Amino acid sequence: MDANFDNPAAAITSRFQFFRDVGILSIFLCCAFGALWIPQTSLPKFLLALVIFSWALFEWKLGRSSTSQANLSSKDHYRSLCWVLAFTVVAATAMYLVGSFSGAYRSHPHDSIFDKSAVEWLGVKLPTVLAQQLLLHLILMPLLIRLVKSVRLAIFLGAVTFSMFHLPNPILMLFTLIGGSVWLANYQHSREMLPLVGSHLILAVLAAAFGGEYMLNMRVGASCLDLFPTPISSASNTVWEYPCSSVGCAERLVQTDSHLEIQGWVNDAVHAERPLSIAVRYRDKFVEIEEVVFEKKSVTEFSQAEAAGFVLDECYSFVAKVPLFLFSGQEEFELYACNQNKHWARINAMGPLAKSNFAARQPIVLFPVVIDGRIEKLDQQASRVRVRGWAADLERETLASQIFVQIGNAEKTIQLNQLQRLGHADIAKSYSQPAYNQCGFQFDLPRMSAGDFDRIKFFVQDDQQYLHPLKLTPNANQEKIRLASPVIDNRGTVFR
Repeated sequence: MDANFDNPAAAITSRFQFFRDVGILSIFLCCAFGALWIPQTSLPKFLLALVIFSWALFEWKLGRSSTSQANLSSKDHYRSLCWVLAFTVVAATAMYLVGSFSGAYRSHPHDSIFDKSAVEWLGVKLPTVLAQQLLLHLILMPLLIRLVKSVRLAIFLGAVTFSMFHLPNPILMLFTLIGGSVWLANYQHSREMLPLVGSHLILAVLAAAFGGEYMLNMRVGASCLDLFPTPISSASNTVWEYPCSSVGCAERLVQTDSHLEIQGWVNDAVHAERPLSIAVRYRDKFVEIEEVVFEKKSVTEFSQAEAAGFVLDECYSFVAKVPLFLFSGQEEFELYACNQNKHWARINAMGPLAKSNFAARQPIVLFPVVIDGRIEKLDQQASRVRVRGWAADLERETLASQIFVQIGNAEKTIQLNQLQRLGHADIAKSYSQPAYNQCGFQFDLPRMSAGDFDRIKFFVQDDQQYLHPLKLTPNANQEKIRLASPVIDNRGTVFR
C-alpha cells in the first residue's frame, strides 16, 4: 500500500514539491527561450540570470540538507574518464573527417582554430562551456530526477532540453543531443566535472572551425534564421544561397558604352580563398559573369573590408565586366559570389547596382560619389541658356574644373574659369571644407529647342576622363520639364 495514503501530510508535501519543480522548470525555459528569440530586449536575459542564480542557490541548499551522498570507487572514476575520452576522440575524428570531405574546413583547419580571432573567441567560449556544464549537472539534472524518478529518463530529458536551446540550428542540435546525453550519463557515474568541460570545449572548437555554412555560424535563436540557405529564383535552374559562405562588397560601378564594370573585394569566408566565380541576378535570370579578374589584396585597401568579420588580413579584389545587352532598361541587379564548395552568397554594394540611362563615349562612374554636385537652375533666355550649379571633388578636396554637357549625341566640355566661379558657402559648411567656398559655377549654352531640353545631361569630367553624373535639384528638374514641353517655344514662352 502507498505510504502517502497512510500519511496525508507527506502526500501534500510531495505534491507541493512536484508543482514547485514544474514551476521552476517552466519559468527557466520561458526566460531562456525569451533571451534567445527576443534578443532586441534585455529583460529576458536579466530574468534568466536572476532565475538561474536563485535556482542554483535553492539546489545548493537542498543538496546540503540531503543525506544521500554518492559513493564511487576509484575504478568507477577511471572507467568514466576512459568513456569520456573515447567519446571525445571518436566525435572529434568524425567531425574532422566530415568537415574535410564536405569541404567545410579551411585548407588548414588548425589555422581557423589557433589564429588570433579564434584565440580571442576561446576566451569567451571557455566560461560559456563551463557555465553550460554547471547548469546541466548541478541545476537541471537534480530537478529532473526529482520530477521523473528515473535517472535514465532524466538524462534523456536533460539532453533534449540542452538540444532545444540550440534551435533552430539542426546540425548543432544533433551534436548537442548526442554530446549532452554522454556528458549527463558520465557525470551521474563519476561526479567529475573537469573532463566533461574539456570534452565540450574541444568539440565546440572543432565545430566552430567549420561552423560557417553547415552549422550556420554556430548561431542559435532568432539570429540563426538569417543564415538558413534559401533558393534563388531563376528561370533556368534552382540555385541555393548560403548567406555566410562568401563575403564582399562592390565599391565602384563604372558604365562604358558596352558593359558595366564592377570593382570591389570578395573572400571565400569558409576557406579563406578567392571565390570560384561571380554572378548577377536580375528579374528571373541568374547569369555567371565570364569576364572576372581576381587579385589578392590587403583588406586595408577597401573601405568596407576591415569592418567585415569574416575576412582575415587579406582578401581578393575583383573586376567584373557585365555586358550591357543583358539588361533591357535601367534595372537593378544583385551580385553573388560562389565559394570553393560551389555555394552562392549575395555580396553587398556601396551604391545601387543598376544600369544607367546615360550614354557617353567616356566611362561614367555611377558610384561611389567621388565628385558631388547639382544643377540648380536652367534659365532659357533669348539667345542663350544659363546653367547654374555647384560641384566639388570629394576625393581630392578641390573644385571641379570641367563640366561635360551631353545633348543627345552632341557633347560639349566646359572648362570652368575664375569668372564662372560662384560662392557657395553652405556647401563648404556642409562638408566642413573651406576649399569648397567657390564650388558654385555659372556658364551659358547656345539656345536650345524643347527636344534638346528633353535630352540634356550634365557630368563632371575628372583628370582620367571619367564622367560623374550631376543630378538636377527639384526646381531645376521642374524647369527642365517645362522647357521640354512642346507647348513652350525656345524662348521659354508658353503658348496661349
